Amino acid sequence: MGVKVEELEEARAVLIKELDVATQREDSLMEEIRKQERSIALLQHELKESQRKIDVEQEGKKNLESSLLDLKRKFEDEHNKRTREMTSNQQTSEKISVLEKQVKLILLNNAVWLSKAAKSLTWILTF
Repeated sequence: MGVKVEELEEARAVLIKELDVATQREDSLMEEIRKQERSIALLQHELKESQRKIDVEQEGKKNLESSLLDLKRKFEDEHNKRTREMTSNQQTSEKISVLEKQVKLILLNNAVWLSKAAKSLTWILTF
């Protein structure tokens, strides 16, 4: 019976050793799991921060594009206004030129008429 107890004690010692190895392996794996969970949490935080930055950049880009379109519209409006003013100024200049020519023609006609009237008056007075 002494041999059996020895065998059992050896088996027990082997099992305790195996249990210690398994426990150490479990502890090591649990530590690795905790590290991985911390790493995942950090990555999730970085992802959220990156997404927030992307959202801010997209909003800024959207606002910039909106401002650019508004400026472009204002530029086109101003350009069209200047074009209309230039056309109007040209038409006004042309009208003024035509009126000046008409005034000159009227003055010339009046001068000719006055010259003739003066000659006629002189002729009448000579008699």
